[in-house]
Amino acid sequence: MKKEAFLERLEALLQDIPEEEKRDAIDYYRDYLEEAGPEKEEEVLAEFQSPEHIAEVIRTELQSEWSGGEFTDRGYNDSRFEEKRTTLSRSGGAEQGEREKEAGFQAGTEDAPFREFRDEETGENAASNENQRSRLSEMLHCLKEKITGSKIGMVVAVLVVLAVLPFIFSLVTGTVGSVFGLAVALAAILVVLGLMTVLVFVGGIMLFVLGTASLFEHFAMGLMFIGLGIAAEGSCLLLICGCILFYGVFLPWAVKGIIQLCRQAAGYLSARA
Repeated sequence: MKKEAFLERLEALLQDIPEEEKRDAIDYYRDYLEEAGPEKEEEVLAEFQSPEHIAEVIRTELQSEWSGGEFTDRGYNDSRFEEKRTTLSRSGGAEQGEREKEAGFQAGTEDAPFREFRDEETGENAASNENQRSRLSEMLHCLKEKITGSKIGMVVAVLVVLAVLPFIFSLVTGTVGSVFGLAVALAAILVVLGLMTVLVFVGGIMLFVLGTASLFEHFAMGLMFIGLGIAAEGSCLLLICGCILFYGVFLPWAVKGIIQLCRQAAGYLSARA
């Protein structure tokens, strides 16, 4: 449903309320749709639900605000005015019959009680209409706040998410980067330590063999190679002890710590969500 069709249907549904109040309501919703613009027209109309719903809301608000009367299928009726009109019609009919019998009917004349009541009723109607207009304006203002309240809350929520998102992104990326860097460092130490142990062991054996073979030709050089080989094998024993500590103690502890850290981060994010 388009804007003009919505307003025409709403105007047709509000035929039973005073003209001024109906004009105020139609003008209010027309201005509201124009402020929303064509790009948000369908969204605003979806929030209104239907012309029948808006008309029912207006009637309900008017019935709750006005204490002197009610809307019927014949328009707005006030019991206070109905009682006065009934009394007037009865007394006026009796007096009119007596005047016709005694002095005849005089067209265009009006008795003093009727003029007094008419003036009183006119003043009360004017005051009632003024109160109705002010109350309708307040009701429309409250209705506008109710309709726009959900939009404002949604906008605030989006702004809060956009403001907090960089910090959450930095926290997540920092945590992931730290875990990844630690894992890479552990993998590098794992490979380098094992490879170094093997190379030192093999190199020590080769130096020992080379020194033994060189004893017969170059005795001093052979002793030097044999000493370097023995030193390499001693270093290999130290590296083996380091491998035992690293692979057997530190590596399991580090893996458990990383797993626990990931679980805590996942639990924190799920709790915040």
